[in-house]
Amino acid sequence: MASNAIPHPTAHAASATGSPAGSPAGSHAPRLAAIEAARALAALAVVLMHTTHLMRVEHFTGHVALGGVFDFGYVGVDFFFVLSGFIITFVHHAELGRGAARWPGYLWKRFVRVFPIYWVVLAMTAGPSILSRLLAGRTPVSELGGDDIPGTLLLWIGGHPPEYVGVAWSLQYEVLFYLSFCVLLLHLRGGLALYGLWAVLVLAQAFGALPGPCP
Repeated sequence: MASNAIPHPTAHAASATGSPAGSPAGSHAPRLAAIEAARALAALAVVLMHTTHLMRVEHFTGHVALGGVFDFGYVGVDFFFVLSGFIITFVHHAELGRGAARWPGYLWKRFVRVFPIYWVVLAMTAGPSILSRLLAGRTPVSELGGDDIPGTLLLWIGGHPPEYVGVAWSLQYEVLFYLSFCVLLLHLRGGLALYGLWAVLVLAQAFGALPGPCP
């Protein structure tokens, strides 16, 4: 699910430079092509890691396939986070601190990139579970409590992780980043201060200086 939230470099390059996607013009083309290749490799690593770990369940092999050779695939998610930050900044760098009139359009683009496909996948995943409960005469959504709704339906971070589509936790962080980037669009120094504070909190947590986790 993480890869679905990453803006596509070629499309963004076209809008940022005014050149059609795939055109040879523009000094950024080689760099973005390399990023797309790295993006594909990172996505493949994540898929292979999840695939090999699916074999752990008892009705398959009961252990991680191929001796866990693809366990390093989790770094692909970290790469997607870094790539997302780079692409968003690359596209909107000229608007930082001056995007008061454009932030609604920015949020709408981020919304349509993440939520429609996520809700489709959520429906396809939760649907069979709900249907089986109905056929069995059980409460259809008993495993989904009120506290789970913000994280599951709206990908809101800070509460419970998403139900049904567990890997959507990465999308929660994407949504948080998209929202926080609005501060940079509205006020450059305020946005830099926010991200600076965020970095300090992350480092403090890494060294055990915080009583609990932070995003």
